[in-house]
This record gives sequence, structure tokens and C-alpha cells, in this order.
Amino acid sequence: LPILIWLPSSVPPGVVEGAVRRLAQRHEILRTGFGMDEAGLYARVASAAVQDWELPQVECRPEDVGAALAGLLEKGFDLSTAPLFRAALIRDGGEEQLLAVVCHHIIGDGWSSKLLEKELRELVAADQEARPATLAPMPVRFVEVAAYQRTRSEKPSSEQTEFWRAELADLP
Repeated sequence: LPILIWLPSSVPPGVVEGAVRRLAQRHEILRTGFGMDEAGLYARVASAAVQDWELPQVECRPEDVGAALAGLLEKGFDLSTAPLFRAALIRDGGEEQLLAVVCHHIIGDGWSSKLLEKELRELVAADQEARPATLAPMPVRFVEVAAYQRTRSEKPSSEQTEFWRAELADLP
């Protein structure tokens, strides 16, 4: 799941790295790894998974930006080890630089990638303008959503069961 953000080349790499770190601290799903045990899949949120994380910089020619991006997209993820995203700042000497963030699909979707892009842009802008970032409060935490979904999936309601029985009744 790629998130591609073109930023002015005048934005220092340290500012971009700080924005990605703050984003990961804000969204615990970006610091989550997954495991399996006899009960099934479980999530493990790492409190400091991005504390020592560094944003790689890729210096290349303009015609090599696609290859640099492809290299970032081709790598797999170890689901047991957070973070389940990687990022790089691709710089080609032009007026813009590309922040490429790739998330494993287990931690994101199209809607969340738009939110992460919006928040990354705001974090970078706030740093550049020396002001606090204006981000909406987090309405719910990932672990709360996961716990709710687990209770819903472990025991379907009688309404759900009856609905699917009716829907599937005429199948051979």
C-alpha cells in the first residue's frame, strides 16, 4: 500500500523523518506486529518501534526515480516485527523530492492511506512554519477496534446467523 508525497526539495530530510516518526507515534497500528498462537492471530503494539528508526535517503537521477520506488515496493514484510511500513525520501536533484511510504495491507487501506498522507503533510508544514500541528483527535485506538471486532467475530449474533441462513437457503 504505497503513499507517495511530493514535497519541495527545500524541506530538510530531518523534518520529513520527524514527521514520519510523529505519525507512527500517533497511530499505534504503524507500530504493530502480528503473531499466531493456538487462539489465532494476535496483535502486538510496540511502544518504541520507531524510536531509532531513520528515514533512508535515495539520491538518484530523475530517470531513476521509478526504479528507486520499485525497489521500495518489491520488498516483503515480516509480520511479526513492527513497524509494518517502510519509507524513503527519493531525491533527484530537482525542485521536489518524493516521500514514499509503503505499508503492509494488514495495517492499512485506501481510506487510511489518504488520512496518513494528509497528516504527514500537516506534520511537515507545521514543522516548517514553527507551529503546532493541527490534527484531529484520535476517536478510537486500534486495540479497541480490534477487541470489538474479535468479540463480534467469535460469536455471530442470531440476526447475522438468520440473515445468512436465508441468503444461502436456496444454494445446492
